[in-house]
Amino acid sequence: MEASQKNFGLASQHSTQFFNTLRDVLPNITNPERQQRLKEILEMRDPVTAGIASADPAVLWELQGMVRKVHENTRD
Repeated sequence: MEASQKNFGLASQHSTQFFNTLRDVLPNITNPERQQRLKEILEMRDPVTAGIASADPAVLWELQGMVRKVHENTRD
């Protein structure tokens, strides 16, 4: 949401917190398929971080895709 409102500083803070939390919880995921899918989301860290840092409007597509993947892979 912050990135869509061009609040890239706050978007960066939220992104860092999200990816750090994901990295920390991954070892506790017992379902191997879910763990792999969440690792794929974690691999989005660098492009998302770079897009936010450069205030690239295209990062919104990355973020939307990431949110969709998180939702799909964390609901039970």
